[in-house]
Amino acid sequence: MNELNFFERNARYIVLIAVVIGAFSGNFARLTEAPPMVIGFYRLLFSLPFFAAVALRSKESRSQMTHLSSKQLLFSFLAAAGLYGHYMCWFSAVKMTNMAAAATLESLHPLTVLVVSLLFFHRKVGWKAVAGIIIALAGGVVASGSGLSFNSADLAGDLLAFASGVSLAFYFIFSKHIRGKGMGANAFVLTCFSICCAMFFVTMLVTGTPLTGYRPVDFAYIFGMAVLCQIGAHALISWALGYVSDLYVSTWQTFEGVVTIIIAFFIFREAPAPVQIVGCIVTFGGLLYYNLNAQVDWED
Repeated sequence: MNELNFFERNARYIVLIAVVIGAFSGNFARLTEAPPMVIGFYRLLFSLPFFAAVALRSKESRSQMTHLSSKQLLFSFLAAAGLYGHYMCWFSAVKMTNMAAAATLESLHPLTVLVVSLLFFHRKVGWKAVAGIIIALAGGVVASGSGLSFNSADLAGDLLAFASGVSLAFYFIFSKHIRGKGMGANAFVLTCFSICCAMFFVTMLVTGTPLTGYRPVDFAYIFGMAVLCQIGAHALISWALGYVSDLYVSTWQTFEGVVTIIIAFFIFREAPAPVQIVGCIVTFGGLLYYNLNAQVDWED
């Protein structure tokens, strides 16, 4: 077995960095007036040249992409579909409901990953790790729960936020499966993101959504999302899934809701209530507890 390098040994901490960076996504999307499918399309399109430059310079990555098995192509498509559903629902939700509600409902995805992992992949998850997940989720609910609203005006946004979390869970699950089968991060990221970008393009064609005519500042926000969130967050997470479990990534992704609330305070002046601050502390404590008791998640 090859010895892990510095980055591989510290993959868990790289996940945390990616989660913090990714928290800018919802806030940038709210600032953007472009439709969700436009945000998703250009966010991926702006980042693809970077991923192509990295992947195509590697002989191994080129070989993996040109010799994709039918199963690898299927799971890449399923992962891309999960990412597509997450983006469509998430970018819509943050425009239709408050950030606290969206962050809470979106952060429930570890439950989906946990159930699928236990029922379909028969993975072993220690009770202490499960306890950490429950504590983190409880803290997320406390931190953001005061913003939840289930009246008719916000219900659609709340449901979309929940759907975005479920879609994200399946993105993690399928990504972990294909990365665990030996497909390199560079080849997988370029393949998955290209398929997802094509899905958005087809959606825009079918719905008649124009490619142009949006504010220059909208493209600036989307470009920022491409650099920070797509390259700096999703790519790092896709790489880390080769070394940590999808449940580990999904659980730490819960912390993104806490960071989202903090960022929203500076951008939208949405000041967190005392109960939200307590919830953030509980969430972080639960994640630390999970991090100390999740070694079993590395055994896939």
